[in-house]
Amino acid sequence: MLDLRVPDGRAEAPGPPWHVALFLAAVASAVPLWCARFLPLADLPQHVAAIGILRHWWDPAFHLGDRYSLNVGDSQYFVYHAAGAVLSAVTGSAESANRVLLTAVAIAFPYALRSLLSAFGRDERLALFAAPAFWSAPLMMGFVPYVAAVPVATWAVALFVRQARHPSRAGHVGLACVACLLFSLHLSAYLVFLGCVVLVAFPLYRRPAKIARALAWVGPSALLTVAWALRGSLAVPSVPKPESAQVAWTSTRTLVQQLPIWAHDIWRSHVDEGCAVVLSVALVALALQRGRAPEDRWLARAAWAPLAFAALAYCFLPYNVGPAVMLDTRMATFVILFAPLVLAPRPGLAGTLPLVAVFASHLVGVVDSVIEVRRTESEELGEVDRLLDRIPAGARVLTLPVHLTSRHTHWPPWVFLGSYHVARAGGEADMSFTRIRHWPIRDRPSVEDARRPLFWTLAPCTFRNAYDGPSADYLLVRASRDILRGHPQGPAWRRLDQQREWSLYEREPGEEWSGAGERADPGPCAKDDDVDPSPASQDK
Repeated sequence: MLDLRVPDGRAEAPGPPWHVALFLAAVASAVPLWCARFLPLADLPQHVAAIGILRHWWDPAFHLGDRYSLNVGDSQYFVYHAAGAVLSAVTGSAESANRVLLTAVAIAFPYALRSLLSAFGRDERLALFAAPAFWSAPLMMGFVPYVAAVPVATWAVALFVRQARHPSRAGHVGLACVACLLFSLHLSAYLVFLGCVVLVAFPLYRRPAKIARALAWVGPSALLTVAWALRGSLAVPSVPKPESAQVAWTSTRTLVQQLPIWAHDIWRSHVDEGCAVVLSVALVALALQRGRAPEDRWLARAAWAPLAFAALAYCFLPYNVGPAVMLDTRMATFVILFAPLVLAPRPGLAGTLPLVAVFASHLVGVVDSVIEVRRTESEELGEVDRLLDRIPAGARVLTLPVHLTSRHTHWPPWVFLGSYHVARAGGEADMSFTRIRHWPIRDRPSVEDARRPLFWTLAPCTFRNAYDGPSADYLLVRASRDILRGHPQGPAWRRLDQQREWSLYEREPGEEWSGAGERADPGPCAKDDDVDPSPASQDK
């Protein structure tokens, strides 16, 4: 076992064994990212597709300019996708570039918290709590630009605290640049950063005039925010106005009860829950201790500000504003990340044993994530790459996950699987986030299909061949049986290949099915007795 103890009175300067433990914890967080070809992160294929489109934007073979337009001004994700596009030129693909980016983010989590702990004069060993925070509900939902913005925002708060303690003109310029970067990386993390620095500024500066001068660097990013808001970036043209403006809230009581779930419950197995219990016990054990606190009492008070703001954001933000969802619950990551800022472990075993437990439980959680990632891919996808490789460049793909749920994850992980085709070979994939106004790439008006509401593929049973079939060249279907077995009225299809529950259908050129005796299309979720069994309705 690594000796994580530090000499009495030197909590701010842990020794080499602690550095080794932090490095191992940080690297371990990234290991599950490399254990499967396809990661079960729900929105991940959409982000990979955006990276692929940006990388091949000027490639005439992809014909992207005919279908999409760049949307830099309205997007808060552009930095992540642009970085991935540049990196993909080195790694060779958008998928590998995204994996490298996520690896850097995983490693950055504990080191960003370490920087913030150091800025507040707290025990840097507490950065171990940040390593398990990477594998969380936002990551499983595939909110990768947000997850990437979390350590950047944490490090930016540390930069502000150091600027407050040792002011410099270069520090003001750096904060202005970081704020603009955060705005273009993810708006939620940018708002957390601003809220934290405002609360931190009160105990550090204490006078309104000094606070105003200290926050002057906010100006450029604030102008970007105002310009973005005035352009109506939350509106979605393809969705009726009442739906695009819809705001929903989660009760504070429910949020408080579910904080551990949103922070750490990511798999259907119970290993992650056991690890969360260990983390909670360690946090409580350290909270009951009264170790060495910063000598500056105002700095000690300021250390509470990030946690206070994260908790307020978690409890009082809406759940969704139009298509932007989980605005409140995703703040659980910041709550967990900032909680160690208020701890003061005692020197010796009393302060060391809880940290050893955190380190050990994190490694157990990583092993569990490796197992679950591999099982999810093996059992639910198999060699699905074979199906994706049969889709030609520039084709339009409709993904229909009739079987939505997963035996391993709490959220449907494969809803947007067809978007990998866009990353590799261009074309279109529905449902595509290119219909959302704050996405960095938008459908051109002539291409955008407004017939269906956003995220309609989350209700695949509503698919009707005569209505939805003509807009696709290929169907990528996850179902336990042939959903087109009754030859419903509309385009004619033939099944090209099948892997596990996944089937790839190709539309027959120039052919249409007249329907089973002009009966209404029962849809892909109909029971067998809802389908016409006559010979005319059987597969060719």
